[in-house]
Amino acid sequence: MIRNSTGDAVGPDGMALDEADNIYVAIYGAGGVQKISPDGRETEAIRLPGTNPTNCALDARGNQGLTITVAEKGCLLQLDMAAKGLL
Repeated sequence: MIRNSTGDAVGPDGMALDEADNIYVAIYGAGGVQKISPDGRETEAIRLPGTNPTNCALDARGNQGLTITVAEKGCLLQLDMAAKGLL
């Protein structure tokens, strides 16, 4: 079993930041990405078709949305979003 730095099989992995200072966190073992507002509240839970997302990135131009790597599927997912990543 793979363990993250907190000692659990579930936990935060890669992150991305948008222009509004929201953080998108890939949660390894939980099958999703959490969107966290600047004040620390979870504002969105994005469910994925795999349980082990390892990283995420936002397109700074706003054309390609959120791209997520999913380890056990061996794939990249691309989700349409209005949010833009930071340059």
